[in-house]
Amino acid sequence: MSGYLKNVTVRTVFDGDNVTAVLRPISFLDRLRIEGELPSRDDSPEVQKRKRAAAMELLSREIPQILNPYLLSVDGLRDAEGVSVSKETVLQDGYFMSLLASIYQEWFSQRAPKDPKVPADTTADVSTVSPSQSENLKSASAG
Repeated sequence: MSGYLKNVTVRTVFDGDNVTAVLRPISFLDRLRIEGELPSRDDSPEVQKRKRAAAMELLSREIPQILNPYLLSVDGLRDAEGVSVSKETVLQDGYFMSLLASIYQEWFSQRAPKDPKVPADTTADVSTVSPSQSENLKSASAG
């Protein structure tokens, strides 16, 4: 049996809400495009630094656009009045940038099974995220 996943589920806590995001796997072309922006171990330190900065700029500008065709649902997220927040609002409102970064980071890391003999884990728990933690997420996804 292959390790192919029809969906990737990411669970995290954001502003006290237990959030579950369900995404389709990343496409081959998007994977190549994004990986092409990431530094390689073979790159010189200067090139790694430049590529990391370029990748962070790309991600900070494009995470909503990258995730939009893949994000199937976001559940468990409530606004200040207790009303459920839609997937569209999460993708459009800057308030949720650190949440999207956390979802993206875990989703991208789940793009392929780690060991072909063992089916990939379909559920990932990521650390609690608040809007103020976006700088930490940027550093973590760059490194």
